Amino acid sequence: AVDNPAIATAGQIYEPDVKLRRRLLLSSSQNSSTPEGIARVLSEVPGVTYARVLHNPTGTPDANGLKPHSVLPLVTGGHDNAIAGALITKAVPAGIDYVKPGEIPTLKIESGEWRDEANAKTYTAWFTRIVYTPVQINVSIEKLAGFDAPTHEAEIKSTIVERVKAINRVGKTIYASELYTPTLTNSTHYAIRDITLGETSSIYAACDFNERLVTTASNIGISD
Repeated sequence: AVDNPAIATAGQIYEPDVKLRRRLLLSSSQNSSTPEGIARVLSEVPGVTYARVLHNPTGTPDANGLKPHSVLPLVTGGHDNAIAGALITKAVPAGIDYVKPGEIPTLKIESGEWRDEANAKTYTAWFTRIVYTPVQINVSIEKLAGFDAPTHEAEIKSTIVERVKAINRVGKTIYASELYTPTLTNSTHYAIRDITLGETSSIYAACDFNERLVTTASNIGISD
């Protein structure tokens, strides 16, 4: 608990509990060259809204295509040079290489520069931007007594959108079975027959390690 004897006239904007908990969990990674520590440094770059770091500490290429002893920062938001400055000065230690353009053919690698004022040299860091890919979701329902299309279809869509947000993360395959929740049940007005994903009506939607699946109400189709 904190007791302030006088109201502050200056200071930082109030920090919500959820954000504080995340910062405390990351604080143990401060000044660490681990993937978690590098991600923490990136998360503090102005404009960065999401950061994840993949690394390959082994002597052979890994399943994602990362070369030996390399890191691959995945970032959303932030200026290229600000990201590079954080990686070079605070995060990635000497001797650890970055994944660079062309080394993973399917991946778009970006870069930023940081200039050391002490020796006037310019250094480069490489990273990739997270790809946000919309996924189509199809819901088959049975209309029951009192079904009102505008009201109940909006209810179904908003429930699924929030569920995808809750379970989603970069590189995660989303399964249709994960979208069935108690809040999607309305035994009075409708029943859910089936939920499928993608244009081929599959039971899952897969993505690459640098990709994050997202959905909005416009991506959700409802049929009976």
